[in-house]
Amino acid sequence: MKVPVTKASRFEPAPVIRPTVVNLSTDRDSSVDMSKETSESVMKTYEILEKIGSIPFYHFITDPNSFARTVENLFYVSFLIRDGRVKIFIPKIAEATNELYIEAVLDEDEIDHKAPSDLNQMVLGMTPKIWRKTIEKYKIETAFLDLS
Repeated sequence: MKVPVTKASRFEPAPVIRPTVVNLSTDRDSSVDMSKETSESVMKTYEILEKIGSIPFYHFITDPNSFARTVENLFYVSFLIRDGRVKIFIPKIAEATNELYIEAVLDEDEIDHKAPSDLNQMVLGMTPKIWRKTIEKYKIETAFLDLS
């Protein structure tokens, strides 16, 4: 079976679209600003922990009005944990419930001289569902950590 061949119609050339020019200096400046803002928030978080001592971990990071702010608080705390400036632990008073507590590490020697075998890591997931369950379980009514 033969398929009829038709003459190709003439197409108009497409208009030329130029890519958007990216100003790298502005992007670098905003990146530096965000990095500076993160560093300041991390330090504020540490200073708050220094003043209050130990506190239940989820009470410290959870904002019952904002999932995003809770994740942000967890982000700032993660830097402090990585640097050995804070520790997460289960105190004797909470052994029955396995409730995590957080506190600042005040002894500079303890920060500087940790052996790799003394360091532990954990992965903590935070989803909107976990966030809501955390608020219910620990009866969190107000945000403790307010960096605004």
